[in-house]
Amino acid sequence: MRSQSTNVFVILDQLFQNPYIKIPEAASLLKSHHPTAKNNIGLLVQNGILEERSGKKKDRIFYAPKIKEILEK
Repeated sequence: MRSQSTNVFVILDQLFQNPYIKIPEAASLLKSHHPTAKNNIGLLVQNGILEERSGKKKDRIFYAPKIKEILEK
């Protein structure tokens, strides 16, 4: 079992490949359950790294605008 900070870094690393992520994708990436992925995505939202862009309650899409900006340079 990985620590929460390790999980966050795994998600961050993926965001540099693609600055968009959904909770099921994060769960698959982390090899964890939905609540674990949701909590880690929530930490990134709270810290201003991710923003929810879909406006939905289900199948939400999260976006890392600063990372996308770096990737476009």
